[in-house]
Amino acid sequence: MNCAYPLMLRAERKVDVIISVDFSAGDVFETLVKAKQYSKVNCLPFPPVKINDRAPNDCNVHSDPATLTVIHIPLANAANANELDISEFPTEKLKYNKTEIAKLFREAKTNIIRNKTKILEEIKKKMHPL
Repeated sequence: MNCAYPLMLRAERKVDVIISVDFSAGDVFETLVKAKQYSKVNCLPFPPVKINDRAPNDCNVHSDPATLTVIHIPLANAANANELDISEFPTEKLKYNKTEIAKLFREAKTNIIRNKTKILEEIKKKMHPL
């Protein structure tokens, strides 16, 4: 698993919300599904993961009152499909130039800004459950 989920899911961390900015070039839900499987094998709470077959939304919330909330933000998504070609950024590529790095950061920032309200609402839900 090419992400920090195992570190974040440790019981002593007491994590309520994970914001996962996913730069995967392949299946944008692969890491999330693997984290769910890891949690199941290790008896760790994890929210239900619902995946659709179409292009992913720019902000996917997976939540359950009894578990943490995962806010999954794939770099390539339905909102930026016309502006970003994820094939330009293969995960196997070891070195990116400054222009490529700037483009990746700009798009990640845009995704976060576009979903700021939703992200803050999900954090508030965990801070002040109904």
